[in-house]
Amino acid sequence: MPAGLSVELAEALQAPSFARLLQRAGMVSEFECPAGLAEPTWMAREVYRVPPPAPTAPYAWAAQSGTQDRQLHVWHADPVHIAIGRDSLIVQGLADAAPDDVESEALLASANECLRPAGCILRRAGARWFLHADRAWAMAPPPLSSVLGQPMAIAGAGNGDALRWSRLHNEIQMQWHENPINQARQVRGLPEVNALWLHGGGTLTPRSSLRWTRLQSARADLQGLAAASGAVVAGPDDPLIDGTLLVCDDATSSARDGDWSRWLVAMRTIDRRLSAVPQSATLELVLTGWRHVRVWLLHPSDRFRLWRHTALFQAFAE
Repeated sequence: MPAGLSVELAEALQAPSFARLLQRAGMVSEFECPAGLAEPTWMAREVYRVPPPAPTAPYAWAAQSGTQDRQLHVWHADPVHIAIGRDSLIVQGLADAAPDDVESEALLASANECLRPAGCILRRAGARWFLHADRAWAMAPPPLSSVLGQPMAIAGAGNGDALRWSRLHNEIQMQWHENPINQARQVRGLPEVNALWLHGGGTLTPRSSLRWTRLQSARADLQGLAAASGAVVAGPDDPLIDGTLLVCDDATSSARDGDWSRWLVAMRTIDRRLSAVPQSATLELVLTGWRHVRVWLLHPSDRFRLWRHTALFQAFAE
């Protein structure tokens, strides 16, 4: 967020636990990423231990489907609405207007008519959509979270696998354009499901142990990765213990949408989780913005370093 806004929001935020922990912590690293890729970059490097983008889809599929097939080439295939401007495309998420079970099954069946001859198929696990490809594809699109609401230039699809997917995607879009499901959504004032965003593709592979013995998150990909790495999987609201990676991304979507009232509420939820951090714990705080990753470290003895006065607004700047 812009520096001026970070000061204003820090003053409005009621997060005493977060403020207390941050105040005495010492910054140990900071780096800049391309716009929208700060959190995915840190996750790829530090959690998945691979160059970004991380292969999140096969682990999410494993966690949500309950299957661990190491032969599958899996992509997230998130249904989206793409608005076409004069010289750009705007990718819009459907979190508030997601297709229901009936709509999803009809759209998946229609899309699979195009995909089956190419050796691919769309499947659902819970509310999430995945593409199972015939082989590994040599393309690396960014995660959906980094492109939502952002203008993208209308350009060619490149070559190789990217061109192959572009052709398949165009066929799916034409099928969906005339689909009664989308016509009914239009009548109800809902955005059409007119595109798919592929990202996080890869295969489920054996992983070495994580830096943490326990992972707390609601994210399916992280739960699947923890299970594949031999770490304990816990829910985001479970009690905190040593050796835990706690992922608090409640405020991410509201920050991306610029909904700062909702962001303040989400940050208070995160603060309640941080209130459970024991005084004797060594804490690493990783804060990701739109472009920056900042890492603070707090040892038990740092609580007595009264000369440290890290302010909240310093953590929230973009």
